Amino acid sequence: IQFLGLYDRFGKGVSNYIGVFVGETDDEPQPPRSLEIAEARFFATNALPPGTDEGSRRRIDEYVRGERSLYRKW
Repeated sequence: IQFLGLYDRFGKGVSNYIGVFVGETDDEPQPPRSLEIAEARFFATNALPPGTDEGSRRRIDEYVRGERSLYRKW
């Protein structure tokens, strides 16, 4: 597992810190039991599903470029 970065997002009375870690597996994804996560699937970095938010796309691009240990706004 590699640490990609720590990101923050503040606004409308909410503060969030998002830690992003990258790992590899041969197993099928198993979504955690969560009210926020309905399913989990794997996608190629150049074939993300429609609706993938811009923050997630930026994180994936950072990883593909080889950037690590970042601290940025989400």
